[in-house]
Amino acid sequence: MQTGDIRLIKNINERVVLNMIREHKLISAARLATITGMRPSTISSLLKDLQDKDLVINRGKGESTDKGGKKPFLWSLNSSVGYVVGLDLEIDEALGVLLDLEGNVIERLVQRNNTIATPEDLVELSRRMVFGLLEQANVSEDLILGLGIGLTGVADVKKGIILKTGMLPDTQIPFGDMLQQLFKFPIFIENNANAAAMGERWLGKAVGVENFLAALIELDIYHGGFGIGVVINGELFHGVSYAAGELNVTLPTLDAEFKTLDTRLQNARREQGDNTVTIQTLIDAARNGDQAAAAYFNRLGYNIGRIIAPAIGLFNPEMLIIEGDIAELDKLVTDPIKSAIDLEVLEITSVALNIETGMHGRFAVSIGAASIILNDIFKVPLVTSNRIDTYF
Repeated sequence: MQTGDIRLIKNINERVVLNMIREHKLISAARLATITGMRPSTISSLLKDLQDKDLVINRGKGESTDKGGKKPFLWSLNSSVGYVVGLDLEIDEALGVLLDLEGNVIERLVQRNNTIATPEDLVELSRRMVFGLLEQANVSEDLILGLGIGLTGVADVKKGIILKTGMLPDTQIPFGDMLQQLFKFPIFIENNANAAAMGERWLGKAVGVENFLAALIELDIYHGGFGIGVVINGELFHGVSYAAGELNVTLPTLDAEFKTLDTRLQNARREQGDNTVTIQTLIDAARNGDQAAAAYFNRLGYNIGRIIAPAIGLFNPEMLIIEGDIAELDKLVTDPIKSAIDLEVLEITSVALNIETGMHGRFAVSIGAASIILNDIFKVPLVTSNRIDTYF
């Protein structure tokens, strides 16, 4: 049996079958033939080739149909034949995940990064995160198919260049090339809100949704960040200078907001110290019924709704997904967002809009960054004729 890298699969039909197996988790050859329109003999041949390359697994016989007949063999993706890494690089911490080919989270890792002063520091942080994840999972670097990185700022995704970031004063940082000197697998650099959007598109609330916005809200003691990932016709929209969704707004930091909260929360801040209290302090309080904390998120949600309403009116999306830690609050934050949007856009626009909270919480960006690699791996090229072309 030869073990193949999925990136070497050039036949479009093989990629189509792989995607069908990935989407359905467990599926028979007959069902694959029905969905794809390929002949059963073609499906059988493709499955054999994919099995020889160790990319799919025969899971044995399933149940017969209602009409009886032979029990069909069921097939699944060999999710452990390769892995992808996703990193979320922010101003004061880095989060990483290791995913298998089905998008299951194998490992998570969080590190503080208070010493980032140069591009080389950012490269070293990335190196520690990647190898830390591999060591935790006991996975060889040879099995990594790609690294996706989501970061605060603007990035030229084609060249892997950081154009602007709040983490460093430098601009035009060739981050992709710097990392490529350390790793032998492909590397993709993306804005954090865009990465979060792709995570929802592949592994979250927006699976099958073609047009949506993902608003990434990041709040801590001294930082208040806001960005929007824009997905149109299933693809990220970057804009001419890769700054689509990067609004020039700053949310109030928690340092200021604590002054308006009740005595109990102020005492908690003094006991824990300014540097250890995070947005999670307020989230936990709100979920436990604290009225001051709930009032804070009501104000925050209303402000977010007013900020994003023009984008809702402009794009008329099917869905708005709220990403970041505050996604844990669900309707406590989405209800005021909806109220603000309803006041700013046409009724026909607001009625069609579904507002959701993201599925991945604080790991939304890192899971999304890894999802960008999965998207690249499984992408099936458009076919404009009946001729079977190769992927490369």
